[in-house]
Amino acid sequence: MLPKQNSYGMRHLGNKNTYQTYHIALLIGSDTVQPVRCVRNLGIYIDSDLSMRSHVSKAVSNCFAALRRLRSICRLVSQPVLLSLVTS
Repeated sequence: MLPKQNSYGMRHLGNKNTYQTYHIALLIGSDTVQPVRCVRNLGIYIDSDLSMRSHVSKAVSNCFAALRRLRSICRLVSQPVLLSLVTS
């Protein structure tokens, strides 16, 4: 399986000062790869300081979105169905 076009990202790991110092684009073949502050690899978001802040933020956002969807249908379905949806 080939990666999507323009789906490449480069991440320089280090403190904030080195990111600003080494803001260098790479040329791979005919494509230019720009540095980014956060990349996604195998579904995990990795940020420059390896704090997982981006990954946790995205996970929390997805959880609240699921809760909002469940809240919108809670009056339309029975209690066992709602319980099944919450635990799935």
